[in-house]
Amino acid sequence: ANAVEVYVPWNFHELRPGEWDFSGAADLAGFIRLAGDAGLNVVLRPGPYICAEWSMGGLPWWLLANEPVPRLRTSDPVFWAAAEAFIRRIAQEVRPLLGINGGPILAVQIENEYGYWSCDTKYLELLRDL
Repeated sequence: ANAVEVYVPWNFHELRPGEWDFSGAADLAGFIRLAGDAGLNVVLRPGPYICAEWSMGGLPWWLLANEPVPRLRTSDPVFWAAAEAFIRRIAQEVRPLLGINGGPILAVQIENEYGYWSCDTKYLELLRDL
């Protein structure tokens, strides 16, 4: 094998709105550099939703504290504002590590397991264009 898939759980890096943690066990860039140093390419999977095996699919609990609760994984303005901020923050962390910049990240998969959840094409287009 020459690649590793790396999920990025939103609820691990933004425990409260606007409070980011990329230190210690949450050092995403450090882990990606470590993979590259080991000769591995990286397929980065930042979500916003990453997988059913992680609590809330990696979405942070505080999204549910809004009134009304936003429609998750859609173009709902409250959800989208938070999701966009998350993806932009992740991009800030990993941009130097993209393959086009000489880093080990060879692909990025936005969203995951979406087909069973919804069919909000506007949401998917927003993610694609981000």
